[in-house]
Amino acid sequence: MDARRTRVGVVTVSACLALTACGAEIAVRDAAPGRERTAIDVPAGTVLNPARWPDACSFVTDAEIKAILPQAGKLSRESDWVKLPEDGALGGKAGAGLASDGKCAYSFGLPQNGGYKGHIEGWGAFDVEILAVADPKLLTRYVADSKAAHQRDAVVLETDARRFGADECYSHARSKKEIPTVVCRKGALMFQSNGVGFNYIDFEGAEEDTAAFDKIVKERVTPAVFRAMTANL
Repeated sequence: MDARRTRVGVVTVSACLALTACGAEIAVRDAAPGRERTAIDVPAGTVLNPARWPDACSFVTDAEIKAILPQAGKLSRESDWVKLPEDGALGGKAGAGLASDGKCAYSFGLPQNGGYKGHIEGWGAFDVEILAVADPKLLTRYVADSKAAHQRDAVVLETDARRFGADECYSHARSKKEIPTVVCRKGALMFQSNGVGFNYIDFEGAEEDTAAFDKIVKERVTPAVFRAMTANL
C-alpha cells in the first residue's frame, strides 16, 4: 500500500511540472471599486488647462488592482507627460499646454504558470491617458467630434459605457485584428486606454493567445479595471 501511494505521488508531481506550477492558478474577481476619489473641479462652461490636470497615476489604487487580481504583486506606476497644441485642444488656447502627469502606465507581476520554462514571471499592465478636462457639456461635443475624426481612417466600434462605469465610450483601431483603444468620458474627464495586457500566464485553464483567454481579458478584467478608474472620478 505504501509503495502504491508513493507511485501516485510521483505521477502527480510529474503532471504538475509538465503542465503548470501547482497552486499558481490565477484568480479573477469581479470586485467593487474602492472609495478613493480624485477631485476634479471645473467651473461651468470652462476647459481646464493641462497644467492643472489630475495625476493619471492616481486613478486606480493598488488595493483596487489586487481586488480584481488577488495575486498581483510588485505593483508600479510610470507617469508621462501629455502635450496638447492649440489646434488640437478643446477650447484652443485655453485647453492647450503640458500636463506633466497626464499619462500613466500601471504594471504588476503575477505568478508564473502555464508551463513556461525558465521561471519566467507573469505580468500584466494597462495604461491611461487624459485627453481633456472640461465642463461635461463641452466634452460631450468633443467626444462626438473625436469619434467622427477616427471614423475617417480607423475601425470605430460602439462600446457599452455602462460596462466601463462611464458616461459615454467608443473604441477605435486601425483594423479589426488590432487591440482597440477605448475612449471614455466620465463627468469632466475624457481619457483613453489600450486596455489590459498580459504575458506568460494562463487564466483559469485558458492559454494565452487563445479565444478563451482573450474573452476573459475583454469581458471580465478590462471592464473591472475601467470601473475602478471611473468610480474614482
